[in-house]
Amino acid sequence: MGPCRLNYRSVAKPEVLNTDALSKLVYRAASNNRQLGVCGVLIVSDGRFLQVLEGQSKFVNNIYAKIFKDKRHHDIELISFESVVKTEFHDWDMKLFKLDDIEEHVRELLINKYSVVDNKIQFIDDAVLITSLLLDMKHLKN
Repeated sequence: MGPCRLNYRSVAKPEVLNTDALSKLVYRAASNNRQLGVCGVLIVSDGRFLQVLEGQSKFVNNIYAKIFKDKRHHDIELISFESVVKTEFHDWDMKLFKLDDIEEHVRELLINKYSVVDNKIQFIDDAVLITSLLLDMKHLKN
């Protein structure tokens, strides 16, 4: 099987949302992903996770199985799983974006484009919009 892209969202446990815990989580994920040739992005907003994983489907599926059992979050929802011709996030083993902490001009662009509740960008279950948000974050932050 070729490369795939998997998107999911979940609700983070409060103790995972501090900077130190998130840094450790991302560092460990990046190290593991690098060994498997998997890449990805983790976005945090309003206590929720949105993540994309890209790579060979065998490895992405194995990682997702571990993520699904991880007690640091709950209400895990698969948004999409699809074969792709090329990966979009190949330059990141695992990149973290905290939407609550981004620059105001970037935030305004995103708020004008995506679903917002109480000034917080929502992670809806539309795979196209989620991929669009992830790509916007990649290009706005480079």
